[in-house]
Amino acid sequence: MTAIVGESDEAEKLQAEALGSYLPAVANATKDGDLHACIVCAQALAFQGMLSGDLMAFERALGFLNKIALEDLTSQGASEVLCQKGLLLLHKGDIPDAIDCLTQAQNQNPGVLPLIYRMEAFVSADDLARAKIDLEVLGAMGIPENCKLEFYRSAASLSVKAGDAVAARKLVSELKAIELPLLYFRTQRDELCITLLEFIDQQQSQSGKTPAPSKIRGFLERIRVVSEYFELKPNLFGLGINMNRLLETKKKTSL
Repeated sequence: MTAIVGESDEAEKLQAEALGSYLPAVANATKDGDLHACIVCAQALAFQGMLSGDLMAFERALGFLNKIALEDLTSQGASEVLCQKGLLLLHKGDIPDAIDCLTQAQNQNPGVLPLIYRMEAFVSADDLARAKIDLEVLGAMGIPENCKLEFYRSAASLSVKAGDAVAARKLVSELKAIELPLLYFRTQRDELCITLLEFIDQQQSQSGKTPAPSKIRGFLERIRVVSEYFELKPNLFGLGINMNRLLETKKKTSL
């Protein structure tokens, strides 16, 4: 499925058409709770929900995952399905259910992703004490490369919610030191650094300390220019081009 990320009616229409032509091809198989078909449909709808902000897309995705008989799966398989369900519930804003589902996923097969998303859920629930416990456990486990971006997003949300500028500064240092073979990783990493640096600057200003040095200001400005035409989507593998802004800028420069 190909989708264009943007704010235009045409982009939304293309997203809907792509999803409409994609799901029917596998939807019949989901009637019998076919694992692969249910997961494919759920992932397609989750993708739509993250692009459009449509909470009903997450609800429909959950419907497909609920058809899967977890008792027929291995512990690892059940854990992966429960983790996906927990993430969908987190996107929907059903925080207590998300925490419960992610806890079940962790109990089925301990791993980093259920803890990463549960930490984020605890932050959303203002339960920072338990979020910090999950952060400590994750620190002892070690984070695989393909999970690092998700980890830093959740850890960043915890540091900001807790008002911990020291932790935020440490995260920026770690983020700047890593380079991962992920699509649009560098832009996503730098966007996260922007959020953390602006938080640190705000904390310094509120405490009466010297504002962020000019080199930080310069770094923020350079990243903003690089990221001008991109829209960051949380918990998504990449970014979409903001076609409206790109075309508008092109028109102005051509006059």
